[in-house]
Amino acid sequence: MASMTRMDDQETKLGGKWVTMDQPPLLKLLQNILREYPKDAQIFHELVQNAEDAEATVMKILFIPETSTSSPPEFEKYFQSPGVCVYNDALFNEVDWTNIRSVCISHKETEENKIGKYGQGFKSIFHLTESKIEQLLNNFADDASIVLLFLNNLHKIQMYNHKDPTKLYFQVERTQILSQTNFPENTIPLENTSDECLIREIDIKLTTAETPSQTNKWLIVNQTDRTSNNQRDEFDIGPHCKPNITLAYHYTSSEDKPMIGGRIFNYLPLPETCITGFPVCVQGPFAISQNRRELKLPDKRSTDRFVLWNEKLFQLIPSTYKLLVNYLISTSDRNGNSEQLVSTVYNCIPDIDKVETFWKPYTESVYEELLTLPIFFTELTDNHWVNKEVALNPPTNNAVVKTQVTTYLLDHKQPVIKIGGNIPSILDRSEITMITPAFMVTLLKNAVLPEAYAEEMRICLLEYILQDDPTLDIDGIELIPVENGDYVCFRRPYEYDEEPEEKLLILSADQRRVFWT
Repeated sequence: MASMTRMDDQETKLGGKWVTMDQPPLLKLLQNILREYPKDAQIFHELVQNAEDAEATVMKILFIPETSTSSPPEFEKYFQSPGVCVYNDALFNEVDWTNIRSVCISHKETEENKIGKYGQGFKSIFHLTESKIEQLLNNFADDASIVLLFLNNLHKIQMYNHKDPTKLYFQVERTQILSQTNFPENTIPLENTSDECLIREIDIKLTTAETPSQTNKWLIVNQTDRTSNNQRDEFDIGPHCKPNITLAYHYTSSEDKPMIGGRIFNYLPLPETCITGFPVCVQGPFAISQNRRELKLPDKRSTDRFVLWNEKLFQLIPSTYKLLVNYLISTSDRNGNSEQLVSTVYNCIPDIDKVETFWKPYTESVYEELLTLPIFFTELTDNHWVNKEVALNPPTNNAVVKTQVTTYLLDHKQPVIKIGGNIPSILDRSEITMITPAFMVTLLKNAVLPEAYAEEMRICLLEYILQDDPTLDIDGIELIPVENGDYVCFRRPYEYDEEPEEKLLILSADQRRVFWT
């Protein structure tokens, strides 16, 4: 490249001159930014982001419609209505003032924990001059239960009614009830887990003026990749970004409402159109479009470093998912494995039929990770959670037969697993042992049936072993009811040394169905 002096000389000789590129006027710049940002609740997400980056703990919103009274409230002398007044408890400084006056420049790019480095979001507030603000606020309130999930500083958002600014219209508050670095000693150990793993349990409490308070409980697990900086260089989108993934599982609610999951976050939730179909929310420092609407998704041909970065983050999801489910299993075991706790584990497993197409390959990887855990629950008293190597898949007959066969198996220390939640999705890939009539015949031949077993138990066992293969060798199994109330074995004629004493079979309606169906 020619030096400035040489270029000056050359331009003088050629009669040329230095020129600069024309810049669009400020209004045009703002119009271009607003064109990228739809007029929806994401606008208020940008204000949440600014409060979080400023290390505020509380944010308050007051909407004032156009005043139609002759005596407006006292506070309206400070601004013209209609309008929105947004407050947070952080202090505004000179750097903030410089940043807020900048257009198309992010001053937070080198700050690892600043959400604002991911876009030009604050300028989207100019949409408020042409929007139906009250509708946007209502939409924002609908998302409020998850807005605080992955934030570090901001823990409370309040909205006030313009008719009475002292009256709370809506509030969402986050409370942390447990923070655990790595795992507690009584957690099932995992091999090759990251040294940088954080587990948190939090409550999100929603309060409105019209309905009772509702509390949602979340388990949040974060894992940071241990790969060295040199190995990360080809993916890195900045010197202050570390590959990490956080999963949040909504495991209980004070209201009988569906669990929340499937959303993708870049600290704040992306639009509802950007979902995975997982029963968990996925958070990461993803490369996203400037308007925070879309992820940069990988394909087999792209070499874009932002796309490759996201792919690196996606690959952390299966191992992080394993950490989350492992913690749930351990928690269930420590607290008695109630039906609700077992369901909490089972419902956390993704159902691949509900997962969006792009995420299905990652779901298969999640299944592979989960199948290395004792993911199956059995009601055996000495071993509640078992792995695929010892688990037994129960029969699929009618409910009565299934219950009786399962009871017999558990009585004989066989780890029959409980089916529920999304466990069928992972069963298809587990290759665990299936309970079959042949399996039951082998077990019955090597066990003594207690006399205390009721007729229903024996008839159901008999029905089960005869259902598919009448050629099974069931000789020696005492399941045939006779007139005196006893049960005798099936035997072949050549096994008797002398003519056996005839015994009359007395068959009830239930017993007859076994032999004539």
